[in-house]
Amino acid sequence: MAVHISLNDKNHDLPDGATVARLLAGFSPQPKGIAVVVNGGIVPKAAYETTKLTDGDQVEVLTFAGGG
Repeated sequence: MAVHISLNDKNHDLPDGATVARLLAGFSPQPKGIAVVVNGGIVPKAAYETTKLTDGDQVEVLTFAGGG
């Protein structure tokens, strides 16, 4: 069974039971300096392994940019 999510405004299918950590593992190269927001709430990095994604979740992966 698949989980249907929106990732940065694009539809994606993930395996049932997928976590934020598993989602990020699909990124190549691994993103650094990011924030993950699920349904409007920031997911702490320590919770990536335990935060399961469910059908209909709205996920944003944001990268930090320096400058001035």
